[in-house]
Order: sequence, then structure tokens, then C-alpha cells
Amino acid sequence: MPEVICNTSLGILLDANRKSLIRRVAPLMDQLQAWRFRLAPHTRAAILKLAGEL
Repeated sequence: MPEVICNTSLGILLDANRKSLIRRVAPLMDQLQAWRFRLAPHTRAAILKLAGEL
């Protein structure tokens, strides 16, 4: 898979997941949304797919 450079909050989560610094992205995205982080459903699905969680 080609490397994607993304300096957003979600990009940082993906990078941490790829480097095995975190096990799953979904719980952290859930927490961000609980803190009123706005995330479109199609964006969430795309991030989970990239993380291998969907």
C-alpha cells in the first residue's frame, strides 16, 4: 500500500496504528466524537477501512 502523508488527527491515528503504537483506531475515534469531534460517516468508514478494521 502506498504511504499516505496526512497531518490530521485521523491521519495521526492511522500512522500510530500502522506503527503498532495503538491496537485499534475505532475506540479512539469514538472518544473524539464524544468530545464533539465532527466526523462524517463516510470518512469514519474510510479511516476504518484503511486501518483494517472494516
